[in-house]
Amino acid sequence: MGRIKKKRPERDTRCGPGAPVTVPPPPVPAMEQVLRAWDRAVAAGLMDDGTPTKYH
Repeated sequence: MGRIKKKRPERDTRCGPGAPVTVPPPPVPAMEQVLRAWDRAVAAGLMDDGTPTKYH
């Protein structure tokens, strides 16, 4: 017996093929503020000695 193919719905074309895709810029100032606070915590001894600081 053959397989019965399902009918696929038509593709939604509301956005159109020429619609620009905009990506917001990364929040660099906020990330730099967090990294400085992290460095202050390491320097103040809030992190265990010898623990590698991983920024991810």
